[in-house]
Amino acid sequence: MPAPDYASEIATLESALAGGEAEIENPDGSRVKYRTMSEIKAGIAYFQGKAREANAGGAAPRTTYATFGRD
Repeated sequence: MPAPDYASEIATLESALAGGEAEIENPDGSRVKYRTMSEIKAGIAYFQGKAREANAGGAAPRTTYATFGRD
């Protein structure tokens, strides 16, 4: 199985989001139907994360920030 082309996936999803399309045809001919624009945005974020991981050569480092509040 060839390595995924994350840039192509991201571009396809961004184009669908900009055009308000809910059904997307992938380069391999498969079709995916999204229920909401939020699902498309989540897909974009997912593939952007995968692209960062691939470019980093492994899992992306994770950062956690603590927040403090006064009661």
